[in-house]
Amino acid sequence: MINATPSIYNKVRVTRESMLQTQIRLLRIIVVFLIFISCVSLSISLYLIISNSSDSSVQNLQGELSSMKEKYNNIQNRIKQVESLMAGNLSFEHLARLGEKVYDLESVVSSNFSTVDKKIQITNSAVTLNQGNILSVSQNFTSTLSAINNTVQDQLDIISKMPGPQGPEGVGNLTACFLQEYSQGSRIQEAQTETDEFPLDSDLKTKVVMSAYCSVVNGLYTRMEVRRPSQTDFKTVKYHCICSGAVAGKSNRYCKIFLWLCPRESFGGNT
Repeated sequence: MINATPSIYNKVRVTRESMLQTQIRLLRIIVVFLIFISCVSLSISLYLIISNSSDSSVQNLQGELSSMKEKYNNIQNRIKQVESLMAGNLSFEHLARLGEKVYDLESVVSSNFSTVDKKIQITNSAVTLNQGNILSVSQNFTSTLSAINNTVQDQLDIISKMPGPQGPEGVGNLTACFLQEYSQGSRIQEAQTETDEFPLDSDLKTKVVMSAYCSVVNGLYTRMEVRRPSQTDFKTVKYHCICSGAVAGKSNRYCKIFLWLCPRESFGGNT
């Protein structure tokens, strides 16, 4: 609709100019005709004055002449107004240029809207793809979680059906557990201090180690070693602590091992 504006304005401008020129021609013809009539009337009046030589006739003729001059001036003013209106028609050219600018702006805005629409479509596609990926991950996570839950439930069902402990109280009797401490000392000048292996063989027959840890006095570092003489018999596992480092002003270093022991069976004996 915008691109048709200049041609419409041009057509209107040409039509109005043609009409105004026609009106000006008509007004000029009328003026000439009135001048001619005025001249004829003046001639007749002069003739009457000469023929009658009446003062009243002269006064009447002067009044008619003044009236004709006033009409002539009015016609001249109308002609000037028409010419001024013709000069004002240049605004149509400004409107035409304005219409062209509006058309250019419309083209730019349309192009920008098209670009934005394409970007929105690309963004929507990316969002849709991400939603699909998130949904897929969520479904996989849900499936995995469901499988883990089923496995846990199966294990719980199996455990719940297992018979409880029978016979006298054994390792489950935590009131019979106790903390055993073993310590080994050496001169601070020695590189390290080591404990023997614990628990003793006699203790392993009736007790089980629940936990073990090392500590050092007047030293800086500890390291625990686990020794298993038999790879198939967990009852023979023993622990060994190695301590090192020195504290200024001290002469001896003490390496300690702490064992939390519980009875294998409350009455002792082999399992």
